[in-house]
Amino acid sequence: MKNHPNAYNKKTPEEKEQYWLKYAINSRFRSGISRAKQQQKYPSWANKAEILKIYTEAVLLEHKTGIKHEVDHIIPLNGDDVSGLHVENNLQILTRKENLTKYNYF
Repeated sequence: MKNHPNAYNKKTPEEKEQYWLKYAINSRFRSGISRAKQQQKYPSWANKAEILKIYTEAVLLEHKTGIKHEVDHIIPLNGDDVSGLHVENNLQILTRKENLTKYNYF
C-alpha cells in the first residue's frame, strides 16, 4: 500500500502536514550534505545527527512563523581567505533575508 497512488490522498490533513515536514527536512539535509561532499567540505567525523537537528529546527521555524529559514555556514565553504566545513558547529539558522544580505563574507 506504501506505493499506491491514492495512499497520499487518503491521509488526514495532519498526516499530510507531517509527511511534507519530514520531506522538507530530509530534502534540505541531504542537499546540504551533497553540496558539501561535492566541494570536499564534509568530513567523515561530522556529526550527522546534530546536523539533522539543525535542519529540523530550521524547517520547523519556517513552518511555525511562515518566514523562510535557511541553514547557513558561519565560515563559508567557498571563502576567499578561509573556508569552513559542513559540520554542526559551523552551521546557523538564518532567515532567507538575513542569509542573502550576508553573502560569503567571514
